[in-house]
Order: sequence, then C-alpha cells, then structure tokens
Amino acid sequence: PGLGSDSLPWRNCLEAMDLRRWRLHVLVLTKGVFGIFEASSTPAALGWRVAARKTPQNSVWDVGQLIFNTAAGPLKIGGPEGCEPIDSGSLSDPFFGGVPGYGSAQIFDDNIFGRFSIGSWGGRSNSSLLFVGLQCQTPVIVHSVQISQGDQLGAHWFAQIYVQAIIFVNGWLDLFEAQVPHASSLETVFNDMSAEHQQRICGISCKKKGYCCNDLWVGSNQLISCSQACLMKARGLAARS
Repeated sequence: PGLGSDSLPWRNCLEAMDLRRWRLHVLVLTKGVFGIFEASSTPAALGWRVAARKTPQNSVWDVGQLIFNTAAGPLKIGGPEGCEPIDSGSLSDPFFGGVPGYGSAQIFDDNIFGRFSIGSWGGRSNSSLLFVGLQCQTPVIVHSVQISQGDQLGAHWFAQIYVQAIIFVNGWLDLFEAQVPHASSLETVFNDMSAEHQQRICGISCKKKGYCCNDLWVGSNQLISCSQACLMKARGLAARS
C-alpha cells in the first residue's frame, strides 16, 4: 500500500487526539543554529524532510548532504525502515532541464564529498516550497538532522529551514524552524538534546563569549547570568506565545 493518510497506522484512534500538545515551543540550541521546537517530545514518523520557502531572490536550493540521525545511526535508502528519497523536484527532472546528476538520492550517500561535489541535489519546485527527505514504511524517531547547503559561490542556500515530519493523519507538520547563519559544509539544524546537554552547551557558549559565571545555579551580581538566560531559552521560557 502507499503512504497516503488512509494507510497510516493507528488512524482510528489518533483522529481523536488533540495534536495541540505538539505545539509546546522550546528554543533548542544547536551549533550556531537557533530555532523553535514545536513538540513535547520527538515523535516517530513515517517521513522526515527539510524544507525551505522560495523567495524572490532565491528559488534554487543546492544540498550536498542530508543526514537524519536515529538511535541506530543515519537513515539509509533501502534500509530496514524501508525509506526512499522524496523531493520537490530537481534540475535532473525533464521539466527543469533534465541535466543528469542532480537527483536527491545521492545526498544520503556517505561516500559523497560534501556540498561542492557533483553529487549535490539541485533543488527545484513548481510550488512555493522546496523540500527533500526520506519517506519510510516504518515509523522512525530522528534525533538530529545535519545538512550541507550552498554552491561554491556561497549562493543557493536558505537561512530559514524547516524540519518536517509526517505526524499521524495530519500530513507534514513543522517540528523545528532553524535559523542558519550561513552556508556551511555540514550544519546541525535539529537536535533534540537532553536538558543535561543543554546546560553543558549553554555553559560552553557563555564561556566563549567571555562570561565568567557559567554555573546554572549562580547568578551574576544579583542579575540573571548568561547561562541562566541561555537555558531559559532552551527550555522555552523566552519563546513567543
């Protein structure tokens, strides 16, 4: 059977669920990337993808590598989960020029050489949304997402990237909205790290910025310290309502 809403497991019992509980806003800090995590916990999903909305200045997305990390390792095409690549279109499609070598399957290959290799996905789309990812036969929990994007001239990349998943019968939903500072060789745009990891990363980040008080339980001259403010954001206290 296909992967339409009628074939999704648990359909009958999940139609009555209140999916608003997935809208707990938590700011998650990853390496140089800030965003809003819209889930109380990372769900198991039949599909995972990254997406970007086209702008008047940019309608092309070059992706050199895309990694969906699970507890068992990166998702693979044709692995035990039955995952296959999906995308909004590419330069290799006849409609967009039919140039060989720009399909999406190759960006999930560990043997490619990064975003400047011939094996990049030359993303195109007939709609306002560009996307690329994997759709699977078995629900999968992805704990982190890494992407390399942009061409050799530093173009064809997006600063705002959405990590999306097929959640129950609602189709594709935004789980995480990442703000990426620049094109890079490989950037982590999603990481459902534990509270312990959040504390450690906040402490390291504040120390690098020159703040001396990096203990979560110690303020800064009766004011909120850098580490405390960082952790407030990481736990959602500074998120927009």
